[in-house]
Amino acid sequence: MRTESIAGKTFRCLVASILLALLPWPGFSNERSLAVIYPDVREPYQSVFQEIIAGVDEQSARQVKTYVLSREYEQKALEAWLTNNNIGAIIALGRSGVNVAASVADLLPVIAGALLLTPDPDGKQESGISLDTDPEILFRQLKMLAPGIQRVHVIYDPQASAWLIDLARIAARHHGLELSAYPAESMKQSARLYRDVLEKADPRNSALWIPVDAATVDEKVILPLVLKESWDRSLLVFSSNPAHAKRGALFSFYPDNVALGRRLAAMAEQSISDGARFDPVIFPLRDVRIAVNRRTADHLGISITREQQQKFDLMFPAP
Repeated sequence: MRTESIAGKTFRCLVASILLALLPWPGFSNERSLAVIYPDVREPYQSVFQEIIAGVDEQSARQVKTYVLSREYEQKALEAWLTNNNIGAIIALGRSGVNVAASVADLLPVIAGALLLTPDPDGKQESGISLDTDPEILFRQLKMLAPGIQRVHVIYDPQASAWLIDLARIAARHHGLELSAYPAESMKQSARLYRDVLEKADPRNSALWIPVDAATVDEKVILPLVLKESWDRSLLVFSSNPAHAKRGALFSFYPDNVALGRRLAAMAEQSISDGARFDPVIFPLRDVRIAVNRRTADHLGISITREQQQKFDLMFPAP
């Protein structure tokens, strides 16, 4: 019978100890969690946040912790919560969520979502996904529904939307479109520019794009005027605002909230992996659903096939 040496036993014990140390013991994992910070709001906004969180949870293998901001929010309480929950990155939703998360951005990477974002030219910004629909998606849909369109007119706020117009110029070239972009420094200037475009644009080959831009589009005065005049002249209008298709724009886009959550989670994961090498970046919205106005399409002489209808998420008026 062979007898194991003391050295052999010692070696086996050492190997076993190392293997045990590598096992993922419950409750003692060093893997960092993701935090989702968002305000306590009423419906329908609460459901929007919950859908985004569901997408985050689907995408990430990490634990996802939520922190609901109350009116009695305290900075020290948030910092303690982040530490106690071993948070590695923050996904901040809505303007108040992003504003609060900015106070701890020196400690953890912050990924922003569910709001309009503007890149900072100095790079001092959060990363995230703006609610501005990617112009590439807008123009692709435009050419699918109205292939004869050659020029797109847009009036925009240069302070908030210049970055989006830069993307739009690239997308326009890709789709064989000429982009005529007019910066407006005030609502008064915007109204004048809209009147000029509505008077001079050729309905046979031109379209008007309305961006999500509160500084240039007044929902109570300018928008009704634009929709009425464009209808009278049979000028195609499409919009980045989800409510405008119902009011008469040919089509508009709105977020796919679950898919948006998945993309935000992927960005948060990347920020943890990259650490100090992670560069802040803002993307336009690419996870979208489409709403189409059938009445406007009929008025413009645009024939919508059954195959196209099956790809639309909302149609107005409802079938």
